[in-house]
Amino acid sequence: MVTERDVDRVAEAARGLPPAVETYFADDFVMNLLATMIDYQMNATAVVKAFEFFRTHRWDEVRTIDDIEELFAGFSDDEAGYTALAQHLW
Repeated sequence: MVTERDVDRVAEAARGLPPAVETYFADDFVMNLLATMIDYQMNATAVVKAFEFFRTHRWDEVRTIDDIEELFAGFSDDEAGYTALAQHLW
C-alpha cells in the first residue's frame, strides 16, 4: 500500500528534476490515454501501426471519457475481454 509518506518522498525527489523540454506525445486526451495502454516493449513498428489503426478506424467513435467508458462496458473484465478490447482498438 502506498502511504502518504511514500507520496511525500516521491514529490520531494521530483522537485529536483529539470522541467521537460520535449513536446509531449500528443495534445489529444484520448490519444494520450491510449498511449498509457500501449506496450512500448513491443516492436516500434507495431506501436506505430497500432496508433495508425486507431486513428483510421476508431477515431470518430472514441473521442471523450464517456465514449471510453461506454466502449469498455462492452467488453468483459477479464483477460479475454482485455484482449478483445485491444484488438478492437488497435
